[in-house]
Amino acid sequence: MSVRKADRVTREYMARAADELIAGVQRHSTPSGALMEGDGPSADRMEGVARVVLLAALRLAGSGGGDPRLAAWLRGVLDAAMDPTHPDRWPPQTDHGQTTVEATAVAVALHLTRPWVLEQLAPATRRRLLDWLESGHWCADNNHVLFGALCQAFRHREGEPVDEAAIWAALDRIEEWYVGDGWYSDGEGRRVDHYNAWTFHLYPFWLLDLMDPDGVRTAPRRELYRRRLRAFLEGYRRLFSPEGSFVAMGRSLIYRFGVLAPFWMAEIEGCSPLAPGEAAALTSRCTEFFMAGGALEDGMLNLGWLGPHASILQSYNRPGSPLWAAKGFLGLLLPDAHPAWAESEWAAAEEPWAHSGPAWLTWAHREDGIVRLLNMGSDGHPAVDDPLYRRAAYSSATLPCFDEGLVDQGIAPIGGRHLGRAAGVVRPDSGAQRVRWLAGGRECTVDHAVLVVAGAEIHVARCRDVVALPLAVAGWHAPTPIPSALELIDTDASTVGRDAHDSPDTALGPARLERILLTPRGNELRAAWATGLGAAADAARELASAVRVTWRDGGADVVLPDGTVRAIAFATPHPDWGPATRAQRVHRWT
Repeated sequence: MSVRKADRVTREYMARAADELIAGVQRHSTPSGALMEGDGPSADRMEGVARVVLLAALRLAGSGGGDPRLAAWLRGVLDAAMDPTHPDRWPPQTDHGQTTVEATAVAVALHLTRPWVLEQLAPATRRRLLDWLESGHWCADNNHVLFGALCQAFRHREGEPVDEAAIWAALDRIEEWYVGDGWYSDGEGRRVDHYNAWTFHLYPFWLLDLMDPDGVRTAPRRELYRRRLRAFLEGYRRLFSPEGSFVAMGRSLIYRFGVLAPFWMAEIEGCSPLAPGEAAALTSRCTEFFMAGGALEDGMLNLGWLGPHASILQSYNRPGSPLWAAKGFLGLLLPDAHPAWAESEWAAAEEPWAHSGPAWLTWAHREDGIVRLLNMGSDGHPAVDDPLYRRAAYSSATLPCFDEGLVDQGIAPIGGRHLGRAAGVVRPDSGAQRVRWLAGGRECTVDHAVLVVAGAEIHVARCRDVVALPLAVAGWHAPTPIPSALELIDTDASTVGRDAHDSPDTALGPARLERILLTPRGNELRAAWATGLGAAADAARELASAVRVTWRDGGADVVLPDGTVRAIAFATPHPDWGPATRAQRVHRWT
């Protein structure tokens, strides 16, 4: 049965969607069900199975154990996976191993389906399973700290000897990454992305469930997580368009509607800021956007966005990776009568919203529904100049330019390398950042501020230590059907030119990037320009011809067409935004 179209989501619709994904994995797995088909390493082939084990557990637990065949399938998978003589046995956990990530899906699944799966396993299988869940001694010092902790918390719940202090230390560690407004950085530095949705606002609740089943000892901590989750969703909901797409920035975008997980966790925890039925309405839009848009092939989610495409993949992605979308089905744990399933509508928030924690500003245009995100704060991995993190703006209808040597959104030395932000701030309708670049064998600094007017963007920038360095101002990397505008307002450059670059094959189809080329007169350069995407393209052109810019120390004054003067200040360097560590740290369990 196809579930690729629904006017509004119901619990029954979500159950059918889950069934289709479960059936897809079953068709493409070995006879035992424990590994995906193929010849790759068993750690890669178990990934898709483990993630759909979580999905099957949500389906089973939500039905109160009402599907004996699904329960039998789960037990059969685990019997084969834990049998040391079976060819489909799962590999052991190792230090910073992928197996630990998948083990968390299994641990949560077993916790949710205890009466129908865990308690029905043969004693030998159960013993091997508890032994297998013992994690390694170290992992990456990012969201992975929660994976080992959860495996150990499950073993603790089962009466196994564990280092309880290490489990609580993992929760304490993420406190150091909290940046405000419900947002966490994924490790040290400024690495804010969608991992907030499918990791940081899920695992802490599951850990508390396992470590303190009656909830008394950990009540204050749970209440803290609830407040943060509510604050997070107040802003995060604004990253979703009316059609169900969301702002495409950061890694692991192939998890797609896994981003829905925190909306359902908030419903489960009773802390949602959404009106009754809004979470279901968003779920309907988002799942339909992907499942009807080309993400589903023979029941399997492909490696891409709306279809398979390598440009947005990371080195750790495998065929089963997209099935972390399973987390978006948490709503199956709620009964039909729950208010979250009430009939409602989903609409994007049009007014600008300042997310002070990550230093983002989001807004949408009523005529096209595209959500724009001004990124003044997220850098991603400290040692990687990644277009998915280090661009000044993203949207729900575009992807950054991955073509070598090209930088969209902002002003940069041509051929330079982004070294990270030294400062960033957002205000009610504007934002500013200081970016360090390496170009021509030296470091240069770009102060860049943006004002949102009529859905379009007015930019002002001051570039220092750029003598003899050609610079490029770039606009939106817009897919061909979507109009965009890039217009110069003012500059003190000695020469000005233009060019455009076509990207014939992106995850969203053909796209074009327009640039303005500037040559500095001396060691500094100033420039002001306007950009607009979609319905805001015309507004950008009109603003460019009508506004005036007066430069001053620390920023500029922008005179709008109606005579209003808007002062735009550059970002002030912050001591916490110093040069990021240049290597990924590790977290040690013992």
